Amino acid sequence: MKYLGIFLIVAFTYFVSVLAGPTPSVYLKDSNYEYYTQEGFKECYVTGLTDKSKKAKKLTFDPSVTDGRTGISYYVGGLMADLSECVATKIEIPSTLRSSFSISENVLKNAKKLRDLKVETTKDVYVYDDTFTGVNTNIKIYGKGVKKMVMNYAKKLLQYNYPDLIQDYSKLSEYDARITLYNIAKIFQSYKLDINMKYGNNGAVAFFLKQGSTLGISRAARYLAIASGFKESDIIVAGDDIQHGFCLVRFNRKWYVYDVVKGSFNDREPWSFFQTINNYMEHTLNPYYGRLYKSDVNTFVKYNGYIGYTGEVSTEKENLKQWLSKNNKGTL
Repeated sequence: MKYLGIFLIVAFTYFVSVLAGPTPSVYLKDSNYEYYTQEGFKECYVTGLTDKSKKAKKLTFDPSVTDGRTGISYYVGGLMADLSECVATKIEIPSTLRSSFSISENVLKNAKKLRDLKVETTKDVYVYDDTFTGVNTNIKIYGKGVKKMVMNYAKKLLQYNYPDLIQDYSKLSEYDARITLYNIAKIFQSYKLDINMKYGNNGAVAFFLKQGSTLGISRAARYLAIASGFKESDIIVAGDDIQHGFCLVRFNRKWYVYDVVKGSFNDREPWSFFQTINNYMEHTLNPYYGRLYKSDVNTFVKYNGYIGYTGEVSTEKENLKQWLSKNNKGTL
């Protein structure tokens, strides 16, 4: 009887909503954009550009827009406009926003001259699988809100596509933790290594475009590992300070190389994916460089920037062994 009552309430609510009809749409416009929302909503979305914005070199957004007929204000909450007629080279999501902000799928690819995406808001910013499809590979993604944006995307990516990889690592054995991280590394097998990308070292660029340098892709792998539940302080990004970047993961105070680009994938022995630094130099780096260069761990660096854009941190990189020693962070 209890469930019958619940059913009748739900059915009646649905019946009333059908009789009431759909929520009325609201269309707004100011000097820069056209917007869409619905009555009762707090946010509106940019659905079109005015002639003024089509000619602008930079697109940015006010925190709110007011309906001149009703006096109701709506927070600006997203971009879903056709950008095919705009000439903007830069889009900025400003710090003044009062709501979360989303960039819809297949929007940015039509902005053919776009080269800069600056995210300054500390509110949540959401992007989707195809938000960056088709954008120019020389795009730069930067700003104090980018870290939050990439982590929002990383969490959703795992939640909807790889839910089994979201773990409470504190309850896992080291063996099971390695298996989980190995399966995360496999996601990056489809990424394209491109050492000639202008901002290929930028983790956000590599993550969203699914291509970049070894350093950029390693940063992207770190995002997914952290999003899966792995402790942020137990995975860092390092490199030989020449051409090759990689992750280091820590188990019981010892660090192991976690290279999602050059690592050896073997589903029968996934634990072997994690190498000591000496084995990594001998079997990966030295054969890669040949006679040109012999690896020396004393020259390796730790990268401090989470994303990797200019000005993100005061010290971009520091000597890896010195960092480990002065911070008592474990051994290689």
